[in-house]
Amino acid sequence: MPTDAASFALVTAHTVRGVAVVTLRNPKRRNALSGGVIDGLMAALREVERDSSIGCLLLCAEGPAFCSGADLSLLHDAGNDPTSEQWYTTMGRIYQLFATLGSAPVPTIAAVGGAIVGAGVNLASACDLRIVADDLRLVGFGPAKVHPGGGHLRLLDIAASPSTTAAVALFHEELDADAALRSGFAWRSVPRSALDEAAMEIACRPAADPALTRELTATLRAHRRARSEAEAAILLERAPQLWSLRRRP
Repeated sequence: MPTDAASFALVTAHTVRGVAVVTLRNPKRRNALSGGVIDGLMAALREVERDSSIGCLLLCAEGPAFCSGADLSLLHDAGNDPTSEQWYTTMGRIYQLFATLGSAPVPTIAAVGGAIVGAGVNLASACDLRIVADDLRLVGFGPAKVHPGGGHLRLLDIAASPSTTAAVALFHEELDADAALRSGFAWRSVPRSALDEAAMEIACRPAADPALTRELTATLRAHRRARSEAEAAILLERAPQLWSLRRRP
């Protein structure tokens, strides 16, 4: 997975039972999205795409915060000249991460514990499923007095609901674990000590059959892109279903 030494120190990845376990490892910076973290995550996603034996990606984080959003030093420097080619490109790399994660060839699960802020919400929202710890604290861009970026409003709309997006983005409401469950942002809430184990248990299910899971994931992503009518949805599913029937023992 990540080969660059600096990126490897910030993001590690290994495969267990067909699950690519990708871990943010910069707790001193609250796992902020720095250039090194972006490089490490993108490298892990490229490996998942290349390795057909992987059937799921599990995104975890070390320390008390899942992700505090974009690195503050990066935001400060970009704010000095946000329209410059350098910073337009740099911020674009962060945004591209969310798009790449959202179009991964396998299902993606985020194990979210502690604080998740701003662009960190984008990171979790871009995953297909979120398991949260009971100490969750979700905060939008409001406290930073920065307009949301990276597709934040769309991602939160999809992950939760339009009313949740309005509450977080417009009214600066925070979500705890219970509110995240009610909104649909979280599939399950568990004690912090059980977070990674609970998420791994779910991740192993699609990972048990990577070939079928990749076909199903591609169909689901195509359906969502097309917002299919009934007839189109049937056509999208027909060929991969026939393929799966032929491969049954």
